[in-house]
Amino acid sequence: MTYNASPIQINPDPRFLTIVVIGIPEHIETYIREQHLRGYAKTYEWSKPQPAPDSPAKVLVALNRIMV
Repeated sequence: MTYNASPIQINPDPRFLTIVVIGIPEHIETYIREQHLRGYAKTYEWSKPQPAPDSPAKVLVALNRIMV
């Protein structure tokens, strides 16, 4: 699996809540699927996996949700 090294954009708008998940790729994929099955977030709404800082085995993904 190849990861894009560009940083994840955190939305500066205060109405947005940014959820960040860090873990090994297999657990991240499982978590994203579980959130999709629960109706919380579509799988495509999550960012692409990025290398986690200081942990070569882990990646991070983010999701922005507007809170009105």
